[in-house]
Amino acid sequence: MNTTTPNEKPATDKRFSTLAARAALAGHTLEQVGAEYVLAKLTYSKHCADLATVETLVERLEGVPV
Repeated sequence: MNTTTPNEKPATDKRFSTLAARAALAGHTLEQVGAEYVLAKLTYSKHCADLATVETLVERLEGVPV
């Protein structure tokens, strides 16, 4: 059963695209695998359950203090 509203999916797509671009600027890739996300660079990969976790990791890559 799909519980997302029609307006929620475009917002999630935009957030994912923004995070993927920010990750790319830091030399990483961001892929969606099913309902999860994988942030990777060469031999390093981090599996994330949601975009909030991805955003935290990308901020660390960018040097934003946590």
